[in-house]
Amino acid sequence: MDYRREIDGLRALAVLPVVFFHAGFQTFSGGFVGVDIFFVISGYLITTIIISDMEKGAFSLADFYERRARRILPALYIVMFSCLGLAWVSLMPADLKSFAQSLIAVSGFGSNFLFWQAGGYFATAAELAPLLHTWSLAVEEQFYLIFPVFLMLAWGSGRRRTLLMLALVAVASLALAQWAAMNRPGAAFFLLPMRGWELLLGAFAAFHLKAGGREPHAWLGQLGGLLGLLLIVFAVLAFDKQTPFPGLYALVPTVGSVLILLFAGPQTLVGRLLGSQLLVGVGLISYSTYLWHQPLLAFAKHRYLSELDTTVSGVLIAASVALGYLTWRFVEAPFRDRRRFGRRRIVGYSLAGSAFFILVGSYWNFQDGYKGHYYDTLSEQQKGRAQLIAAHTAYDMYDFMFDDGDCRFWGRTMTPELERRFGACAKRYGKAVLVFGDSHAMNLYNVMAKARVSPFVVGVSQGYCRIDTDKSFCKFGELRGFLRRHAMEVKVAVYHQTGNSMLHNEKGDAFPPEKFNGRTPLRINVGQIDKVFGYLGRDGVPLRFVWVGPWAEAQVSSREILFRQAKMNGISLAAFKELDRAIARGSRTSGVEYFSLVDAFASSEYSLWNKDCLIFKDLNHLSRCGEDFMAAAIADDFWAAVIGGGALPGGSGRIDTVPEELP
Repeated sequence: MDYRREIDGLRALAVLPVVFFHAGFQTFSGGFVGVDIFFVISGYLITTIIISDMEKGAFSLADFYERRARRILPALYIVMFSCLGLAWVSLMPADLKSFAQSLIAVSGFGSNFLFWQAGGYFATAAELAPLLHTWSLAVEEQFYLIFPVFLMLAWGSGRRRTLLMLALVAVASLALAQWAAMNRPGAAFFLLPMRGWELLLGAFAAFHLKAGGREPHAWLGQLGGLLGLLLIVFAVLAFDKQTPFPGLYALVPTVGSVLILLFAGPQTLVGRLLGSQLLVGVGLISYSTYLWHQPLLAFAKHRYLSELDTTVSGVLIAASVALGYLTWRFVEAPFRDRRRFGRRRIVGYSLAGSAFFILVGSYWNFQDGYKGHYYDTLSEQQKGRAQLIAAHTAYDMYDFMFDDGDCRFWGRTMTPELERRFGACAKRYGKAVLVFGDSHAMNLYNVMAKARVSPFVVGVSQGYCRIDTDKSFCKFGELRGFLRRHAMEVKVAVYHQTGNSMLHNEKGDAFPPEKFNGRTPLRINVGQIDKVFGYLGRDGVPLRFVWVGPWAEAQVSSREILFRQAKMNGISLAAFKELDRAIARGSRTSGVEYFSLVDAFASSEYSLWNKDCLIFKDLNHLSRCGEDFMAAAIADDFWAAVIGGGALPGGSGRIDTVPEELP
């Protein structure tokens, strides 16, 4: 195939936003769409190569996978090997164990499944995973296990029928992606069935150009290329972590990429821009730069115990580019030379590298992240604290939801089975206390169930299910229908959610990584507060709704607690107090009762410890013992006011932690 400089420029347009996004630069809030651009480019290039070989009758699966191995594995293995030493000296045992699991997953091109199960691309913990970015390589390689075989089988049926079958698959994939973006966002982001259509868009561009559709009219080429560039820039600057992705929104950067492939030839303004020496140079090293940037940023965050400032991020970006160049020059380019490395050596190196990382990952995982070695490096005080931190943080909340086997029970949504159980309990105990909301409401349900505020407490909650997010998988409409049907059997419906989503930076992003570093101005999103009050105060359900407000979140990492501090983040505390006042003001005009928990952990030191209990599981969720502590410590009159109505002395559920020396 003919070399097109503008495609290397498009690669630069893909990699730079991703790097800046991971580095925390707010301007590039949609920088993650760079991966979507890579998918389109990859689909285009690979399909062009396959079609060319098939037209000559020279296509071979062995040759195809050999080329993929030459392209992908040498640089990947160099980066993974470099990560081993950094992981050994930088990571706590739980993090080292997670890293070990990622070594295994990457070696088998299954890291997208691992990170899907680990909590999602935009989760705070994911930003600390050195090999997070390899999920996209896994998606591509899974696609290329299927796509060439399909083309070989379908080629004899003719180009038109082949395209029709691919179009049906692409439409189905896009439809599934749109559904999953609203209902299963983690799966939508990481898994091939929801990403395949993006690679197929590139394939369609290849089919079109191979059929002789390369030369548009001059004005159409200029317009198409410019529109494609504008679509990509818009997505990079306007999208953010709250954008449902990769459904219909992903059409913006991917269609933009296709337009550039189809129209931005060297004679166009956009083609000349993308074909400039600078962008082509960045594009040539884009793969290696992409490989290096995430490990450098992640290990630095582990080392600095906090988010990175602009200077450090800038240095790491420069280091990523420099290492990207060196890796391209001395690893990528030589291994693509068949004269220097024949097929047998490539296959041998590939299998040996994969086996090596699987063995290392398996051994480190079996050793539980080398806890013994890690603890030997700590003081006695730190060792005891580290053991307690591990005990209070290393578990999945969904596995520890309270159920007394009677009428205190929980579910993600109000299923028919839960509704039948609810009906049976209503006959025995009368009216229920229902707690609903997001993962913080999971905590609050456990607290209320453990506090035995009523023999009949039902939780309906799961991660991300906030009224202000409109996630369809949360099924708030169905829940409202349930409450309408059972209004006479519900004493009070208690809503609870994190307040973090209502605190935005200047761009309106609710979850920037540097949010509580003291340098980011925060604003309260009053519109989201009003939306919650609007739902709770809406006519049509004749029962009492109350909003139990957010607690102030710790916003302190486990590593910070171990080495630096065991107090709440002061910036977070101040922000949540201001948010609490804003919600309380809104309640006075909405007619919905509001109960404050923002001072729930109010000691003079704002300690995160109570005796041997680390109150927070992570940056913002309560630990299991933190739930027990809150259940035991909140005054009975607070729960009486929430459940039964009436005035609450002091207006909050203030409880005090016990000042303790750190374990």
